[in-house]
Amino acid sequence: MDEDKKSLTEEIKEIKDALSLGKSKTKVNKLRFPVRAKVKRNKLKKGWIGIMRIGENQNVSFEKVQIEGGTYNTSDGTYHTSDGREILFFNGKFPLLVQEEKKINPYNFKFNDGHHETYGQKNIMATMLRDTIKVKKGGSLSPIIIVVVIIAIGYVLGKYVFKLF
Repeated sequence: MDEDKKSLTEEIKEIKDALSLGKSKTKVNKLRFPVRAKVKRNKLKKGWIGIMRIGENQNVSFEKVQIEGGTYNTSDGTYHTSDGREILFFNGKFPLLVQEEKKINPYNFKFNDGHHETYGQKNIMATMLRDTIKVKKGGSLSPIIIVVVIIAIGYVLGKYVFKLF
């Protein structure tokens, strides 16, 4: 029975050793979402989404783009399309699309979907036509110039024709 009894300091050392074995000394860093692709509440309501672009040289860059009519234009000037099935969420908060630069559609991580690459070409062509057609503005004379000309004509008429001044 005397063998089972230990001093209080020895028991505390054993408990500390047992607790320290459960803890690992290395610190695990959590993956943080890039700020350049983080879309907050206001922009999310307006149709903005984060894009993870994968370049031809396997470089990854992040950006925010606005989706209009199912299409979006990345910073390198290429048009892409999405119908919403490819959207991923980082920590359930921030929407993200994984887009390869040379492809039209983003990666779809839902397997056995069976869609081909051409389902978004009609949307892209319509958006490109809309962006290339320039809408003509109203007349070439602004209203301020027209008012100044009318005042000048009234002054000339009043001075020389009616001799009021």
